[in-house]
Amino acid sequence: MKLNRLLIILVIASAVSGCAKKSNETNEQIATASAKLSGTWVQQSSAISYYDDLDNLLGTVSGPMVNLKLDNGSVQAIDMGSDQTQAGQYSVITQSRGNVLQMTVGGVTHYYDITLLNPPNLTLSETIGGLDATPQVTLNGRTMAYAKSVQENKYTSPDARN
Repeated sequence: MKLNRLLIILVIASAVSGCAKKSNETNEQIATASAKLSGTWVQQSSAISYYDDLDNLLGTVSGPMVNLKLDNGSVQAIDMGSDQTQAGQYSVITQSRGNVLQMTVGGVTHYYDITLLNPPNLTLSETIGGLDATPQVTLNGRTMAYAKSVQENKYTSPDARN
């Protein structure tokens, strides 16, 4: 009987210490990613790909070019087309798919998967499902319904931290 109690206590203790270790690893990953993100990021390309409900690619268009300045949770997004700057906040969060850059600018929150963070290179990817029952896009003069869009933005940084 005492042996059973001892085994139960050992199992609970190992589970708790395993969760604490995983939490510490996650916090370290977030801190490392946040430190690497700090600085100026110059956008090199932006592509938005549209997919149907069977995940077939319908087409790809160029996306907006927006440079980023990230510093301790504050972001400045500089739209290169209009030369306008908007301020906001950002944080790095961990999801089942990896680290995600949560960024709120102009009252809109975006969730970018950090698919590459190897300074001076950064790639962010955001997947958005259709916002209403029949989202549409015009590609090559043809209007069609789509189920999701994936925007991929590639950046380089002149002052990136390794």
